[in-house]
Amino acid sequence: MTHSAKRPNCFNPRATFFIFVLLVLQSVGCKNSANPPQAATQRVSPWPEIARLLSGVPSTRFAGVQQSAPYQKYVKKADQLWTQIQSQNIQPIQSWRRSLSLLEQNAHILYPLSGADFINMALMYPEAATYTMIALEDPGHLDEIAQLSATVLGSELNALHASLYSYGARNYFQSKNMRLYFSHKHFSGILPRLIFFITRMGIVIEDIREITLEPDGTISSKPDKRGGFARGSRDGYEFSLVRPDTGKRQRLLYLKQRLGNQIATADNALGHFFSKKSFSHLILKSAVYLFHMKNFEQAGRFLLARAETVVQDDSGFPYHFFDPKIWDIAFYGIYIRFPIEGTIFHVQQDLQAAYRHKGAEPLPFSFGYGIIKGKNRSNLLLARKRQDAPRRLP
Repeated sequence: MTHSAKRPNCFNPRATFFIFVLLVLQSVGCKNSANPPQAATQRVSPWPEIARLLSGVPSTRFAGVQQSAPYQKYVKKADQLWTQIQSQNIQPIQSWRRSLSLLEQNAHILYPLSGADFINMALMYPEAATYTMIALEDPGHLDEIAQLSATVLGSELNALHASLYSYGARNYFQSKNMRLYFSHKHFSGILPRLIFFITRMGIVIEDIREITLEPDGTISSKPDKRGGFARGSRDGYEFSLVRPDTGKRQRLLYLKQRLGNQIATADNALGHFFSKKSFSHLILKSAVYLFHMKNFEQAGRFLLARAETVVQDDSGFPYHFFDPKIWDIAFYGIYIRFPIEGTIFHVQQDLQAAYRHKGAEPLPFSFGYGIIKGKNRSNLLLARKRQDAPRRLP
């Protein structure tokens, strides 16, 4: 009886596992070579062209809108308005500003009670890194322009132009016009007005984001998911800007917030926000004498203590806030108490005496409430903190 030779056991678990891994890696490699990883697509912001369209400046997009009769009529009126703003406001302010040294290079500028007045802030502090505007006006929204009928488009553009017209003539937003025109359905609030001013000044709007003021005082922004245009933000907007002549990049925040003594305490969102920021330069114009009120004095002193320069008319900080041991002050224009409806304030006797005894330089443009009494009736106070002044903060 013969016996066949016993076959050796050829199964090797380790070798089998190794071969399996090699096959998997080879398969993945083949897939990757067939489909190499794609470079991340860089988002192209639609806002530069949207801003040009809304401002009446030729755009590479929206040909149908630009050819429409309502839009062409708007462009003519916008051009005329901007010529007026340049001759009566921008050029005189730029000429006056060149003689000053405000040391705002890469600084953070604060404009309380600003409304939509970007122009004065940007002209006073053109080299700033960040601008923050805080006011009660609604941030607003901007619907898709190309989706509007010719009739609706004409109505919205007329309202936009009308809301800016008095500003062009007087360097002053009238409250009644703001209430009337800022509430239109499709181009509402501050947003379209800021877009117009910024773009017409030759500054490129690279991006706009809706923002929220968080409880801890930080600013969060929402990514754009609509290809431009804005449904509306509860708290405000963040603008990414670039000046083509210098390449300088700047940031603009518009926040809808009610200013009060809460900014001096870190137990609320706005207080936290101010505790995290360093606002070294302030502008106050047509400020409803807010910081003259007892209930807002703490807020006013809080802001002033942190400033290095202040540009304001008499409706900003009361003159007695400025300690002569801390501040060097220059006076411009003429000081007359302007009766503003709803205010209860009287002539600042100390400011009147300072104008009379220290003298004032001419002011070649309208600024603040002075225009209510006519041309050449404005005042402007420029305060610079002295180099040897203490920087103790309250």
